[in-house]
Amino acid sequence: MSAATAGRGIALVVVAAALGLLLLGKALDGPSSAEITGDAVSSGTPTDDTTPADSSTTVPVTAAPTTVAAAIDPNVKVIVANGSGVGGVAGRYTDTLGAAGALMGTPTNLAEGQPRVDGTTVYYVSPQAEPTARAVAATISNPTVTVPVAALPSADLIENADIQGSGVVVVVGRDLAAA
Repeated sequence: MSAATAGRGIALVVVAAALGLLLLGKALDGPSSAEITGDAVSSGTPTDDTTPADSSTTVPVTAAPTTVAAAIDPNVKVIVANGSGVGGVAGRYTDTLGAAGALMGTPTNLAEGQPRVDGTTVYYVSPQAEPTARAVAATISNPTVTVPVAALPSADLIENADIQGSGVVVVVGRDLAAA
């Protein structure tokens, strides 16, 4: 074997080794099975200065934020008034809210002369009762009806308007009467 042939052979081995090391280095930079967790895949490159060089970086999967309704305050009295004209509706929602932990007053109707309402509304008598009003609205809302919350416009809204001591008034409209 000549010196030229031996030199070419050595050069070929060196080039092959260099290519092998380069490819091996690239393969090691990719994610390993230990770096793949759920839907999050490691990039193999740290994303901030606080990640040690020898650890993997994963992208966290976060759930969409949820809104948690406040709980019904069992010390806030709730009165349900039938504004739909459908018999028994106020009693039915009084039972539903009582089972959910509300302090219930006697079911009633809209005051005489008040027009029937299509949409249910939960009213709060004072600003302190607003969180309970929102919890009551969330309790009686359903997939097709989202019940709004507002300040009580007038104590004359309901029949036998004994709202002294109550913090929330629910006027059930035709939208929930059939539900």
